[in-house]
Amino acid sequence: MDICAWNVPKPRSIECQALKPRRIGDKIDMKGLRKSTQIANKINIIRQLEKVHDKFTNKDFIKTLKGTDFFTAPCSKAHHLSTEGGLAQHSWNVYRLLKEKNERYDLGLSEESVIICGLLHDICKVHFYKPDGDGYAYNDQMPLGHGEKSVIILAANMELTQQECCMIRWHMGNWDLSSYGRPAYNAAMKMYPNCAALQTADYEASVFLE
Repeated sequence: MDICAWNVPKPRSIECQALKPRRIGDKIDMKGLRKSTQIANKINIIRQLEKVHDKFTNKDFIKTLKGTDFFTAPCSKAHHLSTEGGLAQHSWNVYRLLKEKNERYDLGLSEESVIICGLLHDICKVHFYKPDGDGYAYNDQMPLGHGEKSVIILAANMELTQQECCMIRWHMGNWDLSSYGRPAYNAAMKMYPNCAALQTADYEASVFLE
């Protein structure tokens, strides 16, 4: 499988206009995201990714991303943001929280790292779900795990630092941890404490915003 293209279907065209993004603290309506919100999320995410274009070894990365279901897929099968556009909304929420933590606690993360880790930590969910009745079902065409799958996809398309790899790989923390993986997780947390910033941003987004 070509992991640079993620087995992508033919891209769809979309006309976008700039809209005001949601403020942190707004609760998402689980019945569905407005089309205007989905469009605003897409615009905002692409604008941020364009800032880190130099990191992309695949210069068509943004174009490829637009052709996937990243902006229309749900974030989960039946939990937080299990609705059209949920993945993009969650990614935007996590990015904003990670950016806030980086500034508040002076974590020293570069703008590039905040953008890449915040917005693309769940790229493993591209083409991961399919409609099933009134909900969604799993349709994993690249069964390589969760955080590690995101790292594999991103590493095939851009330059990642080791800290970025560790933050994305372990962003689920104890929720995605086996006894076999715990030594590596513990080592990553000791080596890169900023892993905790992405973990908590991801968890807080799913609990408080979604």
